[in-house]
This record gives sequence, C-alpha cells and structure tokens, in this order.
Amino acid sequence: MKALLAALSIYVLFLVQVSLGPWSPDLVLLALVVFAFHESRIVAAVLGAFAGLCMDLTAPSFLGAYILIFTAAGYAAALLRTLFYRGRWSTPVLVLAALALKWLVLAGVEGAPPVLTEPVVSSCLTLLLSPIVSFLLTRLFYAQWNAGSTA
Repeated sequence: MKALLAALSIYVLFLVQVSLGPWSPDLVLLALVVFAFHESRIVAAVLGAFAGLCMDLTAPSFLGAYILIFTAAGYAAALLRTLFYRGRWSTPVLVLAALALKWLVLAGVEGAPPVLTEPVVSSCLTLLLSPIVSFLLTRLFYAQWNAGSTA
C-alpha cells in the first residue's frame, strides 16, 4: 500500500514539475531517492521505472532514456543506503549522484554538447530543496521510523 501511495506521490510531483517548466527542480528524481532510501531494492526500481515512464512521455526524443536513468537511480539509492547512517547529508549526496547520471546519459543520447545553464540551475534548485522534500516525505510516509529514531 505504501508503494502505491509513493507512486501516486511521484505522479503528483511529476505533474507539478512539468507545469513549472524546464528550469524547475527535479522533484521526481528527488522523491524517488527519498522513497528508495526507505524501500526495498525491487520497490525502488519499480518506482524508478514508473517515474522514468512519466518523464519519457514529456520527451519522446529520449524514449527509454529516463526509464533507464530513474530505474538505475532508484535501485542504486536503495542499494547504497546501507553505506549511510541516515544522516542529513545522505539524501543530497545520493541526489547529486543521480543528477550526474541523468545529465551524463541525456548528453550521451543527444550526441551534442549540452547547454550547461539548464542542468546547472535545475540541479542547484534540486539540491537546495532536497533537505526540505526529504524531511516532508519522510515525515509523511515513514513517521514510525522517525518516532523510533528520536527515542
């Protein structure tokens, strides 16, 4: 049930991100990393595939690239979470790695050198929002984890 609510949240954030335009923070990737940090590897990969499918609908020229990026990012975040002790800096580090993967793959698919202004602005906004979104989604979906860690 929690995975279904996470997928619904990813879809709502996808709608918000698309409505903001190309210079917006990558809310879908950010939410995916937060959910992958708390879910199993399989659930994180499925959520990543769903998020990638949503993003592929907005950019048909990159057909399949976003599915690959987001599935790999979700699986890798769920796999690497054991290296972190749920510190406050772990989400921005994983988001930064996922953003680097995203922009490298998209630059490779495009075949031309990318214009760096959009990725830099979008990545900076995403990193600035990462602690806030991580806090809100963790409180909303994983309140029992927070209650156990503060005791």
